[in-house]
Amino acid sequence: MDSSQYLLKINGTLEYLLENHRLIQYRIIQEILLTNNSVLQLSAIPRQSIEFEDEPIYAIHAAISGEFRPRSHSIISLGSLGNVIMSTTATASRRRAQQVVVSSWSLDRKLLIKIHSAHINQLQFNNDITRVAVMVGIFHGGEMLCDSHITTPITLADLVKSSP
Repeated sequence: MDSSQYLLKINGTLEYLLENHRLIQYRIIQEILLTNNSVLQLSAIPRQSIEFEDEPIYAIHAAISGEFRPRSHSIISLGSLGNVIMSTTATASRRRAQQVVVSSWSLDRKLLIKIHSAHINQLQFNNDITRVAVMVGIFHGGEMLCDSHITTPITLADLVKSSP
């Protein structure tokens, strides 16, 4: 049996364990083990029996070297986890024929965030003294998975001056 052709599924959930990591590293496993009345039951499921979403959240074309192409939606798909080569049907566009999915386990590149616009509702501010900053973090649902980071606050006037 080729273990790369199977995924571990947590019985009673829609959770699948991907990649070759110690089981205790998965948050869902930790939560089940900490619950006194829970029994951990796993099943080996053939990888090809799982329907992956056609457009995973973080996908790059194999021809593009290392640049992320985030998708326009925020649905978490099984396809967004694990280093899986997505294959499409013959009728699918060639543009999406070979996508490589980027796993959060292997996210070792710097993350670039580009803010196209910001909206401030019902606030009066002065461009010369109002300071803005961006705070980012990684979340799963409402739970923070790591420390958040914040940019250096700058005035709106300085922000406008530095824009191209």
